[in-house]
Amino acid sequence: MGINITDTMERVAERFATTQNEDGDWPYRLPGEDGAEPSRGAMTFAGLFCLTVARATKLKEELKKSSSKRTENKDEGKTLRADPSFSKGLERAGDIIRVEGNGPYKIPHINIDKDLTIEAGHGYEPVFEYGIGRYKRGLRARPGRDENARVSLRVTKGTLTLEGLKFQMEPPELNHVVPWTALRVEGGNLRMLNVSLTEGGRKRTAMIQVLQPGDVTIQNSLICGGRAAIEVSTTGQQNIEVKNSIFFTKDGIAALNARPAKSPASLNLKLSNSTVQASNGFQFGRCTSTVNIDSNAVCTRRNSWASQSWLLATVKRDASGEVRQIFTAPTSGSVQSAKQSIRSAT
Repeated sequence: MGINITDTMERVAERFATTQNEDGDWPYRLPGEDGAEPSRGAMTFAGLFCLTVARATKLKEELKKSSSKRTENKDEGKTLRADPSFSKGLERAGDIIRVEGNGPYKIPHINIDKDLTIEAGHGYEPVFEYGIGRYKRGLRARPGRDENARVSLRVTKGTLTLEGLKFQMEPPELNHVVPWTALRVEGGNLRMLNVSLTEGGRKRTAMIQVLQPGDVTIQNSLICGGRAAIEVSTTGQQNIEVKNSIFFTKDGIAALNARPAKSPASLNLKLSNSTVQASNGFQFGRCTSTVNIDSNAVCTRRNSWASQSWLLATVKRDASGEVRQIFTAPTSGSVQSAKQSIRSAT
């Protein structure tokens, strides 16, 4: 039969809390003071032990309450795949998953193969972080060896719509350097509205990687960090539209030939009312496909903080690797027209 010591411990806690000195110690009774015996060290240590147990009990109760609240609110530390509403949404085409919580939530390289919308619930700003998941047999994924384990979200079919979300791509440290990808389009389409996509660890991350024909639309969004905001392996018809967004990365939009090469390939870029801060606004050094750029009211700042140009351009690149660019840029307050022919190494 157990003994209930809750009341006793509460009295001990109250006694020691009220008699504690300002310096954190407790008073000793001197010999002969009011005929009392002097305080002994053993009694002091016993009291401190009781006080410690009482405080630990209180902290344990508070921890249980706080953990239960986080579970009810589906808050931090959970993976979206473990959430029933999210896992069921992955199984139904055309479903809308509304995330009612701020997170952060772990994204363990999820594959999307149907039309799906993931959006923030009213008043929430969900944060998604890269997480290492598990294979079907329960084994932990190995991103050092598996390329697909180095991706947060992968679209292979259908249209994935993301709205009001924050993605933080912070991969773990590995024994060797490997390329990472935040969002990969291997088929289907990707639509982003009011989304931030960031990476601060300099892990050579392609923030958005496009490997197959399809459409990518980015609006009112921020992409910061990584080796490229958008990296495209040219194959078939690929359309990318960027509106009212900001890119802050090494390469704004990079294009390279698909391996193995597939022809014909045509990449259409349409940018409007956006800002690109990058070492290279456009990086096409490894691309021989046709690239068409329609740019309207786009501010590009490249190479250094002091180098800046406003670009209103239509760029045409043919299969020979030649870029013909017509643009207007303000110089000393005036607008000048120019025509350039640029041949880059392939």
